[in-house]
Amino acid sequence: MKFNLRTPLPSDDLDKLHAFDFTKMSAVNTCPTFGIIRYGYHKVFSTSSRAMALEAGSACHEVFAAARCVDLITNFRKAYPDQDEGHVRSIVRKRAVNMFGEERANEFFAELDSSEDERTKVLRSCLSILNNGPFYDDPSDKRRTMSNLEEACIAYLDRLEFGRNVPFLQGDYVGIETPINLIIEYETDDGVSRTIRFVGRIDGVHCHRNDPSAPFVEENKTASRLGDAWEQSFEMSHQVTGYLAAASTLIGIPLGMGRVRGLCIPQPRVYDTNGVSTVTVFRKQHQFTEWAKWVVHTVEMFMLHYDDPTNAPKYTHSCNRYFRPCSYIPLCSAAPEERTEMFADMFDDEWSPLHEKAND
Repeated sequence: MKFNLRTPLPSDDLDKLHAFDFTKMSAVNTCPTFGIIRYGYHKVFSTSSRAMALEAGSACHEVFAAARCVDLITNFRKAYPDQDEGHVRSIVRKRAVNMFGEERANEFFAELDSSEDERTKVLRSCLSILNNGPFYDDPSDKRRTMSNLEEACIAYLDRLEFGRNVPFLQGDYVGIETPINLIIEYETDDGVSRTIRFVGRIDGVHCHRNDPSAPFVEENKTASRLGDAWEQSFEMSHQVTGYLAAASTLIGIPLGMGRVRGLCIPQPRVYDTNGVSTVTVFRKQHQFTEWAKWVVHTVEMFMLHYDDPTNAPKYTHSCNRYFRPCSYIPLCSAAPEERTEMFADMFDDEWSPLHEKAND
């Protein structure tokens, strides 16, 4: 198998290429019917109910990004002593406006530039992003509330070692919420050649303050429970491997280390006990090869059934994934001749990891 990951060329017509991110590829492997219909055609039965876990995770991820902005602005000299403060601040401000919108970014910087003590400035600037964001409470969900999110984010911010591992800086590039929009070209052993887009968003690219030449990837996760099982899942995670491959391509430096930061929502009574977790993992060449094989396997499965999604294989062991019934069961259990009509009546609900939140 031949496999190549590269940045797009001017001659590449990206709009004509299928785009694959980790969520989409995982969904196809969870169940081809589900993955192709949900992430290939972006079809759902209803758009009325809120996905509270996703909304809460998105709100917290904005706080994580804000914390990275704070870290770079206040500690950039520890890793980049020759950088001009005005240049760094300009880059971070531009990134903040793209992520949060100008009004929220202005309030963030106003809190950060206040005369308060350091901890107060960190908490008030980052929590302003949470409190002025789109998340709001749902009476039917007592776990994912604004109060619980704020408590969890405070625990996260208090545990961060600001100034130890600052966001990576290279020219006008800053390793905060890095979009991935790359080209994968491959040829299978059977002679199938294909070109696709590999997309996504890396939460953070960092470096230790004493060695800015050795960056690594950071990924944030929110969960209802942390522990050994959660931590060990990242030893094999193709998401981390793919992000390392993407970051290496984007900045031109080989990356082999990733760090996953977990935050429990709501926090346990003692957050030092599985309330906040950090996992460091490493990747060797054979794991990048295994990731490439997984990508090719997934894309070929997707393309084989893309033109007939309602009759794609149905992995029934996934019908009750995440402890609730799959919303596509009515379609899958219907007679084949009825599925096409049901599919045509579904709603469009498209999401892309490349979409900036500020433009929602």
